[in-house]
Amino acid sequence: MDILLQQFKIEKHGSDEEAVRKNLVSIAAIAFFKPHHRWEILGGYGVEMEKNENFQLIRIGAEYGIELPKNWELGFTFEYDVKIYGYYTVLLGIGFTKKFVKQQ
Repeated sequence: MDILLQQFKIEKHGSDEEAVRKNLVSIAAIAFFKPHHRWEILGGYGVEMEKNENFQLIRIGAEYGIELPKNWELGFTFEYDVKIYGYYTVLLGIGFTKKFVKQQ
């Protein structure tokens, strides 16, 4: 789930029509595929909700993780969202993940 607490104007894909987007909430079901111990490929479908207009969305992306000591991981993310009949967004991210697993 993504929550975006800001207001901005968009130009809808394929037209000159503008719309104002404010305080968005996106919910998507995402599937992950891990072809390598450091890489994850993701894809999913969901909806971006806003009080004036909702858009269906398709999300694809990739994540690369570097294992750190004490069950920590440094991750780099690229995601591309297509809001159907709306607009496109790109996300570049860096994050830390803590793994809660028992040491063997």
